[in-house]
Formats: sequence, structure tokens, C-alpha cells
Amino acid sequence: MENGNDMDQSAKKNDETKMSVQDSWQKKEEKRDNYTSVTGRPNIDAISKRNEEVAIQEKKSLYAVIGIITLLITGIFLLVYFFG
Repeated sequence: MENGNDMDQSAKKNDETKMSVQDSWQKKEEKRDNYTSVTGRPNIDAISKRNEEVAIQEKKSLYAVIGIITLLITGIFLLVYFFG
């Protein structure tokens, strides 16, 4: 009799696992729906925020490149002045 009970318990566990996987998929779908509007269009606020972050990162990298070029030019002028 114990083997029958074990099988029933494992079947119940398998059913619970399947239900929990299904529930998790439904929860993922609900979370994903929060980021899009009802019509399925992309969320403009999220896109704008992403574009602003990209613009800030591009400015930072541009400033870094300008600083390096300025230091190189200054270094070359100093080398030419002292060794020229």
C-alpha cells in the first residue's frame, strides 16, 4: 500500500509543479504587459529613458576623447618646446 501512496504523492507533486510552472508563465506575461500599452505598442516613456541614458553615455565618452586629445597635443607642444 505504501507504494501506491508514494505514486499518488508523486503524481500530486508533478501536478503541483506543472501548475506552478503555468502560473509562473502567466505572471511573466502579466509583468511583460506592464511595460507595453493595451494596444501592444512599445512604451514611449521607456524608450525615451533609454535614449536619454544613451545620450548621456555618448557625451561622457566624447568628453573623455576630447580630454585625451588635448593632453596629447599639450604633451607634443611641451616636447617640441623643450627638445626643439
